[in-house]
Amino acid sequence: MVTAQHGQQDEASAGERRLHIEIATLRARNEMLESENRTLMRRISELVDALAVETNKDKQLALSLELKLLEERINDRNRDIFGKRSEKRGRPAGSKPRKKKTRKSKRTGSKRTEQPDLPSASQRHLLDEADQVCRQCGGTLHAKPGKFDSSDRIVFTERLYTVLTHQMQVYGCGGCGSSETALAPAQLVPGGRYDSSIAIQVAVDKYADHQPLNRQVVAMRRTGLRVSRQALWDQLNALGTLCEPTYQALHDWMLAHHDLLHADETTWRMMVKGGSTKWWLWALAAQDGFFCSVAPTRSAKAARLLLRDFDGLLMSDAYSVYKMLAKEADQDNLKLTDDRPWHPKFKHCICWSHARRPFEKASKFGDQAHVVLDYIAELYEVEARAKAQAAGDTKRLWEVRAQLRASDSKIIIDKIELWRAKQLALPGTKLFEGLTFLKNQWKGLTRFLEDPTAPLDNNLAERQVRAPVLGRKNHLGSHSQRGAHVSAIFYSLMGTCRLVGVSPSRYLLTLLERALKDPTYTLLPHEFADEIGQT
Repeated sequence: MVTAQHGQQDEASAGERRLHIEIATLRARNEMLESENRTLMRRISELVDALAVETNKDKQLALSLELKLLEERINDRNRDIFGKRSEKRGRPAGSKPRKKKTRKSKRTGSKRTEQPDLPSASQRHLLDEADQVCRQCGGTLHAKPGKFDSSDRIVFTERLYTVLTHQMQVYGCGGCGSSETALAPAQLVPGGRYDSSIAIQVAVDKYADHQPLNRQVVAMRRTGLRVSRQALWDQLNALGTLCEPTYQALHDWMLAHHDLLHADETTWRMMVKGGSTKWWLWALAAQDGFFCSVAPTRSAKAARLLLRDFDGLLMSDAYSVYKMLAKEADQDNLKLTDDRPWHPKFKHCICWSHARRPFEKASKFGDQAHVVLDYIAELYEVEARAKAQAAGDTKRLWEVRAQLRASDSKIIIDKIELWRAKQLALPGTKLFEGLTFLKNQWKGLTRFLEDPTAPLDNNLAERQVRAPVLGRKNHLGSHSQRGAHVSAIFYSLMGTCRLVGVSPSRYLLTLLERALKDPTYTLLPHEFADEIGQT
């Protein structure tokens, strides 16, 4: 008992130390930004004074350009410290208003939400014998057969952990004296104390609801279960091993059965003694699937392990590795090596949301960038019209897209190209960054004109990566390569469950029951959705 208490105290103190490190890091970052702001403000003051006395027009222009650049930088720093991270923008003065979407009138009052997935029960309420007297005449009240007033209530039952003792009957032979014992249910950790349901609960709480193991330990203790963080990790590790064949099958299925994939990558913290190192989480997303892996680098080798010989359309940001692999796709006689074991075959599309972002920031310093922002908004309006005309029919959507993109979208793209060619911007500004992005990534940005199945942006992948990012923030990263791999397994499976609309706990329970009988068994989330008749 004393050892368990000490273990819990150590876990709590470790969590507090990590929190103090995070607070100290954020505080140091803010102090650095504020120090840089003070330096920029001093330089701006010097420039203002210099402009006031300068008479040479060329020098005045140079000082004005530097002043504008510094003002843009200090506004960026202030947004980093105090601003909200949003890409929404206000309308510039004199610009034409956007078409307002028609919305249904807001419903007043409350509306009961149907709960088809919840179990139901009923409870009858009777009058006490003393109250079974009529208030009007004093006669005796009698229950009317089958007559009830009913009202539904949603009831919460606290989690309950139970010690279930399995008693395996022992049988003896009266002839030879030998004995036989009934088999116990299969167990995730042979000889372990925890049922498979515990492992599934821990996995869902951590990777779907982003609760670190130390918080789960505290929550379990409140309900009477005393368990260590290490014991919970052992359950996750064993469950991850059983899910490994399905995880690999999910990767194969994503590459082989999709003509369009979205790719993205984000940092992943690997905890080491005395600090942490930067690893990378690589992700593939589709409308009905999500796969991710964790690698120590952001190199072409890691990208090849993710994409292998994918033959289709790849939507991503403008990261140079994707562009390099796309160029390799045009080389027929590319030699395969240990670092290049696969030949890529995909066509590359680049995200318009990424193209838009520097202009959105530049629009805060003048009206020049609002022009291209309006053009990009028109591109999305064309896509919305195509979706409305298709009315949910995928083939019809591609037909309408091809028509509207060849006419309306092509005209808008030509306007953007013409506008970009006329612009001048100071290097180092957001406007210059946006113009450079358009110039360098034009082929990938306009690929959607050639292929009606291509989307305009990579927002699907960015939405799916949010779950690992939230987990990274709450869990503070992984403590080992195995821990990072287990995280990738569960984020992949649960992210796909979310996309196909199935319960991750119900899915994992079914997969676990079957994999305990056959460790090579695989069950993809969309296959499970088909089994239960849910899409």
